[in-house]
Amino acid sequence: MGEYGHTTVEDDLPDFPMARFVGLRILSVREIRYRNGRDDYAVGNTFQFPNGTIRVLDFADDIVLAHNRDLGPVEEHLHETTALTSQNSPP
Repeated sequence: MGEYGHTTVEDDLPDFPMARFVGLRILSVREIRYRNGRDDYAVGNTFQFPNGTIRVLDFADDIVLAHNRDLGPVEEHLHETTALTSQNSPP
């Protein structure tokens, strides 16, 4: 987060997008890159759990948590790299 960013963490939020993944093993992590013309930089990661995936992205110092694959016009510029970890990795 940049110097103007703000992050708040609170306990026990049942509707928080990451709540359903608490305590589960991460099966894989893929880097998400923004590519548009000469621009090519990391903007986040996709985390795969036994019960689903979530993307954690940083756009202009705003954290975006996304379960779905459609973030509007920016979606066409997002590309995932190969897995950084896998199910075969030791715990």
